Amino acid sequence: MNLRLWISRYRGPWLLLLLLAIPIVVWGAKQAWDSNTNRVEDWLPPGFEETKQLIWFFERFGTDELLMVSWEGCTLEDPRLERLRDKLKVPTRINGQPTVLFDQVLTGPQLIAELTEGDLNLTTRQAMRRLQGWLIGPDADTTGLLAIVS
Repeated sequence: MNLRLWISRYRGPWLLLLLLAIPIVVWGAKQAWDSNTNRVEDWLPPGFEETKQLIWFFERFGTDELLMVSWEGCTLEDPRLERLRDKLKVPTRINGQPTVLFDQVLTGPQLIAELTEGDLNLTTRQAMRRLQGWLIGPDADTTGLLAIVS
């Protein structure tokens, strides 16, 4: 049988079959996408000491966590804030490997500087108003530090 004749003869049933198959293919692709995860705890053997340490860490700190640090007398002018930020950014040796514990370490004065000198070009008052209640206290002087766990 000629290919063109065969295509014109069975075009309708094939088109119907294709239209019926599309929802099934889309559903299958969605199921595959939803089940495609790459979690470390899934592929580490449960008996490994590293796995136990990871689970211990997750139970206490979770994932994508941040550490917020402040103390009585921590103000925008406190030089200890910048020293602490610098110390938190230094890699720590874990099992002989240098490891950075915090992806980002942000301070109140640092964020004010970024907001006033960056593309936003805000005034100091505007920057402080944006950070108040988050990283600047209600007195507009108390501040702290945010460290995002790596």
